[in-house]
Amino acid sequence: MKKIILLFIFIISFMNYAFSQKVIEMKYENGIYTIPCKVNGVPMKFIFDTGASDVSISLTEAKFLIKQGLLSDNDVKGKIKYKIANGEIEEGTKINLKEINIDGFILKDVEASIVHQLDAPLLLGQSSISKLGTFQLDGNKLIIRENNTDYLTFLNVDLTKSYSEFGFLQSGIKLNSVNDFKYVKLSSITKENHFLSGLKFNEYVVFNLNGDIEGVMLQDSFDKIENNQKERKAKEKFKELIKKLEKKFGFPDSSNKESYQWNTSRYNIITSLDDNYEIFFMYQPKFHNNTKNNKIETKELRLNTEKLINETLVSQSSYESRKFARINNNNFEFHNEIKIAYEGSKKEVVKVNSMVSYYLMLQFISSKENKKLFLDCNFDYLVFKVQLTDKYHRKFYSERKISRKSLEKLKVPFTENEILNLLEK
Repeated sequence: MKKIILLFIFIISFMNYAFSQKVIEMKYENGIYTIPCKVNGVPMKFIFDTGASDVSISLTEAKFLIKQGLLSDNDVKGKIKYKIANGEIEEGTKINLKEINIDGFILKDVEASIVHQLDAPLLLGQSSISKLGTFQLDGNKLIIRENNTDYLTFLNVDLTKSYSEFGFLQSGIKLNSVNDFKYVKLSSITKENHFLSGLKFNEYVVFNLNGDIEGVMLQDSFDKIENNQKERKAKEKFKELIKKLEKKFGFPDSSNKESYQWNTSRYNIITSLDDNYEIFFMYQPKFHNNTKNNKIETKELRLNTEKLINETLVSQSSYESRKFARINNNNFEFHNEIKIAYEGSKKEVVKVNSMVSYYLMLQFISSKENKKLFLDCNFDYLVFKVQLTDKYHRKFYSERKISRKSLEKLKVPFTENEILNLLEK
């Protein structure tokens, strides 16, 4: 019975994790964990403190934000008294931070306080932590559960749909295409208003010739505006666009007067105002960049896949179970090194590997998009390797694999028996 429970717990760990989590590595310094953040666009390093009631910054950081125009009188909410470590009561200032960016997680309007000391530690407390949603700490890893599908809808368009799924004939996609791309007016797909509707851009959904969405594009060249008014109108509209984007997506990762970019693990946004006063905007989900963009080199696609898989597997690893993936001899290998508290055998490791192989397939290749990702990587085999170390420190090994040809024939969703029948020794 104990053996069955241990195996059940091990298998369940695969089912509970998928691409729906974010792993942030914290630094261990002087006995405390610190986490890099951006406060109103300024990089800072905070102590992750679940016991602190709110976010606190020192007088030094506050003065810098004020000097940069990133903290104003409107953000000051009043005085506050707090107790320091030695029990004494000191005075601080209660403020509102417009934004804290934690590795792509944008927290808006966070309650914080200024500690009236130049060298006071920066604390990331409950006023921000509570906004992260469900999270857990595993050593130096902060693991945050996230909804990783919201970015696949933009301006009311489901970016996972193909050209034909919107009711267009696939056979006509090359008609009026430009540079191997098909530009379809947004109004032909949806007539719902969105947060940028009031700016009245020319709006397009961009498809590649396979029928997959590459992104959403907005454009305005101000052709109907007189030249003496063109510059002013373009700059006003561009300024309003940036204001709306910052409100929704936070401060950009890079910017100047004519170009702004947001680069996250889930999407890219680029917008610019050129010398002819033409505004250009493009939203591209990273998911599609990795799985549907045929121009990505196979080598780069493989490395991105390996990195993405390892981020998930490493976050699941523990003392009893070490998990990782690697590319080896044109194969993609899943490695599992498992410690068990009972006597092992060759039969046992084969049984474990069969279950592990199925749940890895279920976790990473249970959708058409993810199956296509692995096929685009052009691996010869998906290899599943398990090393079992029993209570006597004996090691048992098992290797199973699925060929590219078998993966091509596999229909998703699939059953456990279908996967077990595909596994080769």
